[in-house]
Amino acid sequence: MQAIDTNAHVPTEQYRTLLGGAKGMKNHVSGIRNILRRRTVLAPAGIVAGSIILLSLATGCGASGPAPASTQERTSSIQQTPQVSNSADGENVEVIRVGSRADLQLRLFEAALEGDTETLRRLLREGADPNETHASDVPPLLWLAVESENLEVVQILLDAGADPDQPGPDGSSSAALALKLDNQEILAAISGAGGSAAIAPGNEVQDLLDAVDRQNADLLKVVLESGADPNTLVPATSGFYIDTNADGVRDLWMAPILYIAVSRDQPDTVRVLLEAGADPDARGFIYLLEGDDGNRQDSIAAALGVPENPDIESGPYGNTSLHRAIENENVAIVEALLQAGANTEALTQRDETALILAVNKATAKVVTSDENIKIVEALLQAGANTEALDRFGETPLILAVESDNTVVVTLLIEVGANLDVVDRFGRPLSAGGNEEIEKILSEAAR
Repeated sequence: MQAIDTNAHVPTEQYRTLLGGAKGMKNHVSGIRNILRRRTVLAPAGIVAGSIILLSLATGCGASGPAPASTQERTSSIQQTPQVSNSADGENVEVIRVGSRADLQLRLFEAALEGDTETLRRLLREGADPNETHASDVPPLLWLAVESENLEVVQILLDAGADPDQPGPDGSSSAALALKLDNQEILAAISGAGGSAAIAPGNEVQDLLDAVDRQNADLLKVVLESGADPNTLVPATSGFYIDTNADGVRDLWMAPILYIAVSRDQPDTVRVLLEAGADPDARGFIYLLEGDDGNRQDSIAAALGVPENPDIESGPYGNTSLHRAIENENVAIVEALLQAGANTEALTQRDETALILAVNKATAKVVTSDENIKIVEALLQAGANTEALDRFGETPLILAVESDNTVVVTLLIEVGANLDVVDRFGRPLSAGGNEEIEKILSEAAR
């Protein structure tokens, strides 16, 4: 075991060990805590000045037995033990002098992550720097405090001069992290200190998915303002969306992020995407075929915008966002899509226009819901073609008459639907036998 005397700075490798190779939310904090629990305080026998803190870089090194309960107990429990420079097992340790700058910074990290606000304030008064990390891949202390969602610690660090825009491990700011966590109190504190939400480029697909997964329109705005494409294709991860070809290989389907938001009934995120330029007519899924070189992975990478990859073949598959919103009976999303210029005449896989789909949806129920009626009205106001034919050659009015839906029949007649049409069997509208509908048709024909 080799002892490395470090006075001026906290060693980069020590911080990396503190992080413990952690990945994902909350894990940075737990990784640091795990290492700090194993910290052993040592001092050469008979020496007060120049006492040292021994921090193990390997699990199991350090003092035996349970760690002291608090930061103050840990930092004051100095064992009068000769300085160790090496050991038989050859493990490396970092030696940091008690009272040195490096010791001060490590104790600052420990106090902040444990929520020990009294010690945190004292260390800051003693000169600890809330912005000091010593390595580009070490998260700033403020970023870690936000990740822990400890508002009091965040505020203390900000009051002490922590840089609210200092980037975290992924290059995003602390405010962006607060947005991802949907912690409005911490976001307000950082914004009050002049911090801005900034998302680092390079991970747009995951950032867009994160925003939609969290139904967080504010985060989505930041991601888009940071350069993400509102028409980005994202993996459709549900097993329903994965196709298996004849060879038993699972092929990947991709969907526009707008379609994902529509599918999840998120009108706010849908509006944000549309305002940013998302194509309201993009089909629900794009089938990724092999590239020119037969490399499926390169094909997928190319679709995600990775440069210098072979061209891919792709084709529209599935319905548009408007079709999906109608299926979900989501009036707010239907209206948002129509306002953005969604094509009412685009066909579903069953060769239905949006109006035919809406009429079928409305007439399939014993009692037509208000949502169904509002969707039909919205489509008619947007100029949907009342004479479009389904795959059996029937118009929306024929479908409404056949299902005895007087409300939809009336709506269609009011906008001028053709009364002189016949169904697939050549029968006129009046052949249905519904007296109320016959009366409506008769009055409309006058």
